[in-house]
Amino acid sequence: MRSKSSWIAILVLFFLIIPACAVATEYPTTLDGAVKKVIEMKKDGKTRDEIAQYITEVVDDRIHNKNSFERIFAHWKHLVPGELAGPSEKDINFNKWRKSGGAEADYITTAKWAWKNQYGQCAECAAVTYYILKKAGYKDVRIINRPDHRFVIWGIGKEDDPNNPNNYNNNVIVPDGWQGETLKGKEIIGNKYTSFQHKKLTDNTELYDRKAKELCGFVGKICCEIKEPCRGDSNLVCVKSVNKCTACGLLSQRCCFSSGIWKSSGDGICKKGECIDGYCREKEAIKTSKACGKLGQTCCECYTCDPGLTCLTKYDEEKHMYVGECIECGKNGQPPCYKCGGMSSLDCCAGKPDVKECEEGLMVCRDTDGENKCFNCGCFDQKACPGEQPCKSRNAHVSVGYCVSFDCLMTYACEDTCDCINQRCVEGYCRQICFTNKDCSSSEYCDPTYGVCMDRVMT
Repeated sequence: MRSKSSWIAILVLFFLIIPACAVATEYPTTLDGAVKKVIEMKKDGKTRDEIAQYITEVVDDRIHNKNSFERIFAHWKHLVPGELAGPSEKDINFNKWRKSGGAEADYITTAKWAWKNQYGQCAECAAVTYYILKKAGYKDVRIINRPDHRFVIWGIGKEDDPNNPNNYNNNVIVPDGWQGETLKGKEIIGNKYTSFQHKKLTDNTELYDRKAKELCGFVGKICCEIKEPCRGDSNLVCVKSVNKCTACGLLSQRCCFSSGIWKSSGDGICKKGECIDGYCREKEAIKTSKACGKLGQTCCECYTCDPGLTCLTKYDEEKHMYVGECIECGKNGQPPCYKCGGMSSLDCCAGKPDVKECEEGLMVCRDTDGENKCFNCGCFDQKACPGEQPCKSRNAHVSVGYCVSFDCLMTYACEDTCDCINQRCVEGYCRQICFTNKDCSSSEYCDPTYGVCMDRVMT
């Protein structure tokens, strides 16, 4: 057994000799700096291969792998065998992170943790790689899980099966910082860590990037691919034919089912009315005796009204049910016109003529009272209104004469265009359009060349 002084001598020699032999390469010190560099490479005409190799090197350099030999570079205690030196601070933080479910967090949280701590395994490396590519504006990026490895495939889409060999051409690349290798095409299939021939690959992009998938399980949204497709909400049922969750159990709606999935036959559940042919309906004698559909009258079946009117539904506390009245719609300050009433189920709308929600030039937005109405100004991405209340939407902000969401006040990486009406893509970033310095924050100025807010240079 070596003495303590011997181990110290070895450690000193190691940390003096190894850095002296290494050829230093400068990489960005911040995660967003890496994104900016990739955007610059893209503008300079660098190929995908070159960009992928650069990302591999950045991730390999920044993240010391806990489960490989290079962990010894992360902390001196990793050089000492056994428990002689005790756990390092790196390992303590990593274990806390993993026990809290960190590796299964969204990719942004994982990438930022890994970059800050400079430590991790394949999950952390994959998150950093995905972050850089997504924030640089690339869309054909997927996070792939294998039972023993997680990595990123660049060049395949959501509909492409990662287990299909025909989907691997030379435009498909794996920048794997965990391995320190950049693989492309058939090399991916031949690699022992990324090949589907050894173990099945699963595309789990939507688990770590919630924006990569449409929200599921809520009314009008797609059904979730889980046991309770509408998140267990007893007021909703999944209609498999259209793969949508729709309201159920009230008059004119589909019958609810305990399984959460609509069935064309069988006994359904109705909170109001009777389940007849899969729908909750009133008795025929009652239903046919009521005048409906005209201004001021009750709404007809499926909560519909005559053209130019819409069904305003409210919950009647005495009758314990939703009731509807036909009102004017589509004009400024009025509710939007619906093909079917707001409480109707999807199948009620089938076969109904399309109805424009608002007159031309108007937009629908939720006002400060929480009601959807048509407005000629003040909605998101619409010109601000004159007066004390320039924006109708509660969470809207005024920017260069438009009402925008808070996200549109932030700076984001871009490729060519920006999603926000008040921003312009300049030098790889979506920046706020301006006319004078007053349009910018105190830390910015209005650049006359581009007409956008730029950061002031501190001197």
